[in-house]
Amino acid sequence: MRNEYHAASGSSAEDLFIELFSDTFCAEKAGYLNTQYHFYDIYQNERFADFFLESGGKRIAIRV
Repeated sequence: MRNEYHAASGSSAEDLFIELFSDTFCAEKAGYLNTQYHFYDIYQNERFADFFLESGGKRIAIRV
Protein backbone atom coordinates (compact mmCIF):
# COMPACT_ATOMS: atom_id res chain seq x y z
CA MET A 1 0.00 0.00 0.00
CA ARG A 2 1.35 3.40 -0.99
CA ASN A 3 1.39 6.24 1.55
CA GLU A 4 -0.60 9.27 0.47
CA TYR A 5 0.68 12.71 1.46
CA HIS A 6 -1.16 15.95 0.75
CA ALA A 7 -0.18 19.58 1.10
CA ALA A 8 -1.73 21.52 3.96
CA SER A 9 -3.30 23.96 1.49
CA GLY A 10 -4.75 21.22 -0.70
CA SER A 11 -3.26 22.79 -3.83
CA SER A 12 -3.01 20.29 -6.69
CA ALA A 13 0.43 21.68 -7.63
CA GLU A 14 1.66 21.15 -4.06
CA ASP A 15 0.17 17.65 -3.98
CA LEU A 16 2.00 16.87 -7.23
CA PHE A 17 5.25 18.18 -5.73
CA ILE A 18 4.82 15.86 -2.74
CA GLU A 19 4.11 12.93 -5.07
CA LEU A 20 7.23 13.62 -7.14
CA PHE A 21 9.32 14.17 -4.00
CA SER A 22 8.07 10.85 -2.59
CA ASP A 23 8.78 9.00 -5.85
CA THR A 24 12.30 10.45 -5.98
CA PHE A 25 13.40 10.22 -2.34
CA CYS A 26 10.95 7.52 -1.06
CA ALA A 27 7.67 8.12 0.71
CA GLU A 28 9.18 8.07 4.20
CA LYS A 29 11.32 11.13 3.35
CA ALA A 30 8.18 13.15 2.52
CA GLY A 31 7.61 13.24 6.27
CA TYR A 32 10.59 15.62 6.47
CA LEU A 33 8.72 18.23 4.43
CA ASN A 34 7.29 20.97 6.61
CA THR A 35 4.47 22.98 5.07
CA GLN A 36 3.67 26.69 5.14
CA TYR A 37 6.95 27.73 6.75
CA HIS A 38 6.88 31.32 8.05
CA PHE A 39 9.98 33.48 7.47
CA TYR A 40 11.14 37.03 6.71
CA ASP A 41 12.92 37.83 3.45
CA ILE A 42 16.04 40.00 3.15
CA TYR A 43 13.82 43.12 3.13
CA GLN A 44 12.04 41.99 6.33
CA ASN A 45 8.80 41.25 4.46
CA GLU A 46 6.73 38.45 5.98
CA ARG A 47 6.60 35.38 3.70
CA PHE A 48 5.51 31.75 3.70
CA ALA A 49 7.30 28.98 1.84
CA ASP A 50 5.12 26.13 0.61
CA PHE A 51 7.66 23.61 1.90
CA PHE A 52 10.73 23.69 4.08
CA LEU A 53 13.53 21.17 4.64
CA GLU A 54 16.32 21.35 7.19
CA SER A 55 19.37 19.11 7.02
CA GLY A 56 22.74 19.46 8.66
CA GLY A 57 22.08 23.07 9.65
CA LYS A 58 21.14 24.04 6.10
CA ARG A 59 17.64 25.30 5.36
CA ILE A 60 15.85 24.94 2.04
CA ALA A 61 12.63 26.81 1.33
CA ILE A 62 10.53 25.61 -1.62
CA ARG A 63 7.81 27.68 -3.27
CA VAL A 64 5.51 25.80 -5.68
